Amino acid sequence: VYGASIAGASKFNLAQPLTRYRVHQANQFFGRSQTHAESVDYRHKLAVNRLYDYLLKRIGYKTDELVELCHEEFLTIDQPTYRQLRRYLRIGFKSRQSYSHKKNMFADMIRHYWKARKRAA
Repeated sequence: VYGASIAGASKFNLAQPLTRYRVHQANQFFGRSQTHAESVDYRHKLAVNRLYDYLLKRIGYKTDELVELCHEEFLTIDQPTYRQLRRYLRIGFKSRQSYSHKKNMFADMIRHYWKARKRAA
């Protein structure tokens, strides 16, 4: 998902998960202590950062340019949740765009969110 976002590939957000979580002896998360879970979470975040750096260099994107495109990605989500809206608004807030451009971005995202809610109702 991270790589697809950076590369601009198409993604689909499904309402229901298509996989099941299997618990087994070598499981990395289930039944582990909080300290172990935090360590695994930290290593995962480092790996994601390395993936970002690799893809950004390989594709030639600049991180600040990706922030500028967050609202366009949000508009591709058919049925965005309120949580997703908040997350994308936070990302857009960090952009270096002018206040008026941010206002337009936010209005587009909020309008898309409400239209999706009306369609679902």
